[in-house]
Amino acid sequence: MFRPSRKPPDGNDPFVVWKVRIFALGAALALAGIAFGNSWVVWGGVAVLGVGLALRLFVPRD
Repeated sequence: MFRPSRKPPDGNDPFVVWKVRIFALGAALALAGIAFGNSWVVWGGVAVLGVGLALRLFVPRD
């Protein structure tokens, strides 16, 4: 059975604030694109979310 730990992860993440900002921007762009019916704005939001995912996967933590 999976039991997540409440212990904070080891190391500091220097980009955590930027990751949250990028997620918020990508989500806002995607939702605005859906609301206005602009597919290119939706894809722009998806691209911004992809940048946030790349930061999560490829930038090492200290």
